[in-house]
Amino acid sequence: MGGIIIIAAILIPTLLFAQLDNVYVILLIIATCWLGIIGFVDDYIKVFRKNKEGLAGRFKVVGQVGLGLIVGFTLYFNTQVVIREVIPSRAPAMVENNEGTSQINLSYREVKSTKTTVPFLKNNEFDYSSLIPFLPVDYTWIVYVGVVIFVIIAVSNGANITDGIDGLAAGTSAIIGLTIAILAYVSGRIDFSSYLNIMYIPNLGEVVVFCTAFDEYSIQAFKQNGVDYVLKPFSREDIVEAFKKVDALKNFFQQKLMPDLRQLLSKLSTTSGKTSFLVFRNQKYTTIHIDNIAFFHIRNDATCIMCFDKQEYVISESLEQIAQQVSPQQFFRINRQCLLNFAAIKEVEHFFLRKLHIKLVIETKEKLLVNKEKATRFLTWMEER
Repeated sequence: MGGIIIIAAILIPTLLFAQLDNVYVILLIIATCWLGIIGFVDDYIKVFRKNKEGLAGRFKVVGQVGLGLIVGFTLYFNTQVVIREVIPSRAPAMVENNEGTSQINLSYREVKSTKTTVPFLKNNEFDYSSLIPFLPVDYTWIVYVGVVIFVIIAVSNGANITDGIDGLAAGTSAIIGLTIAILAYVSGRIDFSSYLNIMYIPNLGEVVVFCTAFDEYSIQAFKQNGVDYVLKPFSREDIVEAFKKVDALKNFFQQKLMPDLRQLLSKLSTTSGKTSFLVFRNQKYTTIHIDNIAFFHIRNDATCIMCFDKQEYVISESLEQIAQQVSPQQFFRINRQCLLNFAAIKEVEHFFLRKLHIKLVIETKEKLLVNKEKATRFLTWMEER
């Protein structure tokens, strides 16, 4: 579900505001949908087919290599993918400024290139053709496409590994997206790229729309729905208008025309939930009342019930299904492995890396930890239940 939200948050603004005839935007959309489908199939097999292994690794690699071939061949052979280099000019242009008259060179040429910029280094352009000096230049595409495939496989699997830690993939993706947006923006502007001594790539600025969901002027489309956005360069009128909107919203909510949302939400969430679970043990069926359950947890890939009397039962339902059936006032999903009853909590203490360590009224073999992303919600749940 999280992947669908992230993909939708990327694709919808891109389709609305980006230039869809731009080759870089097209490649980014294809890559996002392609890898999104692979991830969806993987999760579908895990959740609905009850196969913890998910999509076989060889099929994932085949999909990633296929995408690498598409991206690599497009970048190498498409005529729109070029860099713009400065060439010597016999008649430099004369420009007057406050310090006098100076000469600048305005002669450029667009060329196909297999070079890449290595950041933070002088003379920072690396040409992939130098990796195969014994082969003609016409065969440079072999190395170039190979590097593209390697990057896609490495980044894709790196994100997949990171996603195993709750909330970490989304945070790192946001940082990476912002960094790529900055690099694409400066490399897509001739003034910034010249000043920073990096390659100028025409039409690359559209990648900013994909990475950040807005471009230089598209932000104006959101002004009717948000309070306001004030970006440099701004005028006095922009600031005045922003404060007017703030005052209008403040006056509206002070009139108390809307009901107390917290009260409404608390009423909606006070569902009783399921009162008992049917279990099979020693060739007999029996029911376990919900109040006798300390927590639900996953052990050896099986969903189990742990009661306050330390009796453990295996049930066929998944932890996700159980979480939807029990009362959210009584049970909280502290992590992927455990759904905890409030009555089972003895005390909560701070743990390493801003996590919470929960001690129960019964002993457990493993420590019950709440990660930092859920810690605030867990403490709020304990206070407001």
